[in-house]
Amino acid sequence: MYHDAPVDQEPARFLWVVVLFLWVTLVAVFFPAPGTMAHEPVFSLGPETIFEDGVGVELEVEFEKADEERETSFHYEVIYGLRENLSLTAVIPHVVEKREGANVTDGLGDVALRAKYRFFRKNSLGAQDLASLIYGVKFPSGSGDREPPLGSGAVDHLFGLSLGHESTTWYGFVTGRYVLRPEAGTREKGDRILVDIAGGFRPWLRPYKSWDLITLLETSYAYAGRD
Repeated sequence: MYHDAPVDQEPARFLWVVVLFLWVTLVAVFFPAPGTMAHEPVFSLGPETIFEDGVGVELEVEFEKADEERETSFHYEVIYGLRENLSLTAVIPHVVEKREGANVTDGLGDVALRAKYRFFRKNSLGAQDLASLIYGVKFPSGSGDREPPLGSGAVDHLFGLSLGHESTTWYGFVTGRYVLRPEAGTREKGDRILVDIAGGFRPWLRPYKSWDLITLLETSYAYAGRD
């Protein structure tokens, strides 16, 4: 059984916060966003792909808590436009703290690679409709021997379809995903079905190269088979 005293982890956590702040600052300075940016859902995957040879960097911070279990993690995402309609994403999670009762662990989580292929785009006056296929694979890079474990211990596969409508005023997105979770050691993992629906509204039409405000309402449905 692996156990760390929470006091010993405080300097490491503070160092990670400092490194994260400097990293995000450097990215903002040396990789500024292009003038034309699409608007996607915040908490789910949308149909947009980045332009060819484009590079994007994203950061997600997650915090989960249930009874005596809690987890805080950073998810670093690097997006690359292989083609105009095909983008690749690498997701590298770092678990800052995962706690179950008196046991605490931290370290690298399960790394994932994801591809998004936009197979349909229809442009009209002030609007466009999009559709993309999504495939991803998650590798068991997180340690499964520690308690609590940092990874699932299996290679998961993600299959998805995302539809979107974007206009000068209204936005709408529907994304469905199926996560195939094979056996991990002596455990048979339950598959997952994820459905995300988002609607958006632009209250003011701003000049082309100025700040923009989009309000989004998102809802997510998740079904998990029994392990």
